[in-house]
Amino acid sequence: MRQQLWVLRSWLNEHQLHEIELHECENHDSLQLEVAANVNVDVYQLHGAGRLLNLGVAIQESQLMVFEQAALLAGRELLEGNRAEWVLPERERYRDLMGSILERLIAVCQEQGCWDKAREYLQKALLLEPTRESVHYQAIDLHAKQGDFVGAIRQFERCSKALKEAFGVEPCAATKALLNFGAAPNGSGSSHQNLLEMVVQIRQTLSDLMGRLEKI
Repeated sequence: MRQQLWVLRSWLNEHQLHEIELHECENHDSLQLEVAANVNVDVYQLHGAGRLLNLGVAIQESQLMVFEQAALLAGRELLEGNRAEWVLPERERYRDLMGSILERLIAVCQEQGCWDKAREYLQKALLLEPTRESVHYQAIDLHAKQGDFVGAIRQFERCSKALKEAFGVEPCAATKALLNFGAAPNGSGSSHQNLLEMVVQIRQTLSDLMGRLEKI
């Protein structure tokens, strides 16, 4: 342990990383890392946003920046290039936490009507985890709220394909139910529902025609 501590300290000095200090704990079987307040550590940023998620309360305007800063890290792997066995589960946990942060940001953007921002975070979330059904759900819902029924159907098809190829399963009932987004309790969405059904029928007809043409 003392030898490794010396090696790490030498490396920090060589790279002039004076804001980071290593200390041997009292039991002499572990090390403690101390980082100066002016140093940004990506894992610390992510965990900071994660703690706000665990509160389970609405995000305050002052806290939103914490999530936005964490979202800038999307697409980066934890300890990229490191293939040590202990890194793999931590990397998966890191990715899952990032997905949850992006989902929360998407929801906030939808609530505020910031559609472009919501689409930006959706793209990041789906690149991060193409099989995360909850993000596909948000994407379908976003298309629906904007009246883009064709876009909603296409997103549902992408979701179905991703889940089938990865896990051999179909989207859950809640995701399928989003295709009835035009239906409203007071009947005000009936025209939207009729348009949706028409789009589905047209797409099915075109698919059938293409299948017949291929056999000719």
